[in-house]
This record gives sequence, structure tokens and C-alpha cells, in this order.
Amino acid sequence: EGCGPPIEADPLQLERDMVLPHNLIYGSLVAGLVAALAVVCSDRKQIDGIRNLFGGQDKLARFQRLYLPGFLLAMLADWLQGPFVYALYQGYGIDREHNGYLFVGGFGASAVVGTVVGSLADRVGRRQSAILYCVIYFGHCLTKHWGLFRVLMVGRILGGISTSLLFSVFDSWLVSESQREGFDGEQLGNTFSLAYFGSSVAAIAAGQLGEVAANITPLTKLGAGLHYGGDIAPLDL
Repeated sequence: EGCGPPIEADPLQLERDMVLPHNLIYGSLVAGLVAALAVVCSDRKQIDGIRNLFGGQDKLARFQRLYLPGFLLAMLADWLQGPFVYALYQGYGIDREHNGYLFVGGFGASAVVGTVVGSLADRVGRRQSAILYCVIYFGHCLTKHWGLFRVLMVGRILGGISTSLLFSVFDSWLVSESQREGFDGEQLGNTFSLAYFGSSVAAIAAGQLGEVAANITPLTKLGAGLHYGGDIAPLDL
């Protein structure tokens, strides 16, 4: 009685309501970084390792200065695309169901390749496998410029393969070269610790850089399904 027709919810408004406030997101990032720094600063060995990395002239410091920039750049590239892929697919007008198909394709490729990537690295070499990661990841990012489902699926498969390579060949190269250089377990552990602490910092930096890049220009269509700007921009970094 006295009730009008049901009011339909606006999907865009619902989506906006589900987005966390930026100050909460940034506050959480800062809190996480402060907590990580507190843990690092409480570990004397970690502090000594960081000092030696930047100022040491011994063989371990030189080795770390060779390995860590390459590893962290690879991790930064991977972190840059993570928060923006789903939004990019939505910008292309891909519905939730087909969006899911794309992610399943990527995870499936990663699962399949992950079972053989170790033997592949042993066969062709870990350095060559790391270079292969860079090439495949470049192809993965390149496909994001086309708003065509079949092209995006190829990109997701390439992304799954590159993820398997990223989280295997760099670590195996580090272990192999550390053994060849005669580093003991503690020195190897110190390098791993620096690498994954640096990866955490790279993840935070990637989120901020990606947000800036995505807001420079809107997603723009050039023709033949080719696009630039918007949520593609972080992948072009």
C-alpha cells in the first residue's frame, strides 16, 4: 500500500560504494611500510646487510649489487600490472564472466608451465630463462593494447608463463651462482632477505607509480581495437 515501483540499484554507484577510501588505502600502505621498517631495524644482521650492500667492497656486496637491480626491476614490472588488469578489462567492456575466463587462462598457463619450468631452466640455462621472462612479459604487456578477447587471452597465457618464470628462474640463478661463488648459507639468506624486502618496497612504489600513470590520460581508442592510456599506462612503464 502506497508503495511505488521498486527502485533499481545503479551498478556503477554500487561499485563506487565498494571502493575503499584513498586515505584508508594509503594509510594502510604507510602502516605496513612502517611495520616492515620496524622489523628490519630490529634485526642487526639485516641492518649490517643493507649497509654492506651500499658501501661494501667485498665479493658478496658486488654480487648483490649485480643481482638485486635486475631482480627488483622484474618484480616491479610484475607488481605494476597487478592492480590494473581487471579494471582494464572492464574498460574494454568485458563482462564478469569473460573476465573470469581470462584470469583462469592465465592461472592455468602458470600451473602447467610451473611443472616444467625448473627442467627448462636447467636445460637452456638460468640466465637465458631470465631473459626469456623479459621477452614473454613484454609480449604479455603488448597484448593489453588491444581490446579483443582472443588477443587478451593470448596475453593472459603469456602472463601466466612469465609469472612461473619470474618466481623460479631468478631464485634458482641466485642459488646456483651463490654456490659457484662460494657463499655460505647465511650469506645466501642475507641476499634473499634483501631481495624480498626490496620486492615489498617495489610493490608499494608500483601502486603509486601505476596510479599516477593511469590518471595521465583516459583510455583512448585508436582503431582496429588498439588503445592507449588509462589502465594500460602502468603496463607501459
